[in-house]
Amino acid sequence: MAFLQSVFKRGSKKDEVKSESIEADFMDSLKYVDSLCNSSMNLQKEKLKEEKKLLDTIELLDQLKKYDDVDPNDLELIDKLMVEYQTLTREKESLKSDLMLNEKKYEDFRKYEDTIDDSIKEIRNYEDNRDKLSNDLNYLKAEQGALKFEEEKLHTKFKTVENLFYGVLLSTCVFVIVFSGLYFILGESIILPGTVIAVIIIFWIMWLFMIEGDLKLDLEKNKLKQEKVVKMINKVKIKIVNLEADLSFQYKKYDVSSSAALKNKWVIYKQMKSKRLQYNEVFTDYFDIYEKIEDILNKYNIVFDDEISVLKELTDKKEKIKLKESTEKEIILTKNKIEKITKEQTEVINKLKFVRENDDSENGTLKDIIDSYLSQFNEDTDSVLQDI
Repeated sequence: MAFLQSVFKRGSKKDEVKSESIEADFMDSLKYVDSLCNSSMNLQKEKLKEEKKLLDTIELLDQLKKYDDVDPNDLELIDKLMVEYQTLTREKESLKSDLMLNEKKYEDFRKYEDTIDDSIKEIRNYEDNRDKLSNDLNYLKAEQGALKFEEEKLHTKFKTVENLFYGVLLSTCVFVIVFSGLYFILGESIILPGTVIAVIIIFWIMWLFMIEGDLKLDLEKNKLKQEKVVKMINKVKIKIVNLEADLSFQYKKYDVSSSAALKNKWVIYKQMKSKRLQYNEVFTDYFDIYEKIEDILNKYNIVFDDEISVLKELTDKKEKIKLKESTEKEIILTKNKIEKITKEQTEVINKLKFVRENDDSENGTLKDIIDSYLSQFNEDTDSVLQDI
């Protein structure tokens, strides 16, 4: 309708004073012409498509007839090639499935191909050193615990000996007081027993003093050992922290949690790379089979541009007969459809011609509009032909 209005505007100007009834009749006629022209255009497009379809179907039928002249040996060769084709199809689909599932996951490994083996060894060495240092740390912590336990025992012994030492000194003081009193009472008769007791007391004091000294020495040694163990623990912890930092960097770089995971990813990447090469080889074989079949068919002037799987129908006698019959039926149906469209289009054109011939509008406006439509119709028809 927009086109009609633009054409109508370009036409000669009408008198501005018209009766409302005449204007209403003119607009009704304009809408009627518009619907007829649009209907004609749609029918023409549909007809052109059906005619193209008819030509393709007739060409297919001609090609099918040519298959009757193909040598049986060539048909047998095509069958063998088809078996290869089916095998390649299964292999291709299997490889394609694996590649779609895993290839993108590991494509980043492509840039590490030259260094990945060294990286795996390096990370494994880091992990071995870390595990070894962790074991050393656990051993040192156990040693530290044993030294602290030994220190507690030594402190207990030292306190016991110290208490005994002070007890003996106190006993000695008491003995001296008692011995002095007895000496004044009993006289010289108490000297011998007193001397024996004094010797025993002196022996006890000397023995306890020696034990106390040994315990002090053992405590000093224990303290030195603990300090040494603490230094060793700190050194091991620093080494572990540095190793963990290096490992964290490598893990983040390859998005893994261990050298074993990295190795597994690397193995899968190499498998995917190998499968990609296999997939490319399968595709090459695919085209080789296609070219071989095409060469055979070219000997009989058969143009083959369909999917290769269609050959099963074309080379099998029963299937070929079915295909020919269905193609012939398709030709008949398409011709009937074209005839029906042509008939409908003829009726529409006749109606347009009738309106054109009986145009009583001032200056032949409807006639100009119909002529413009038909001109546009021819242009659109050429455009549709080019698209088809």
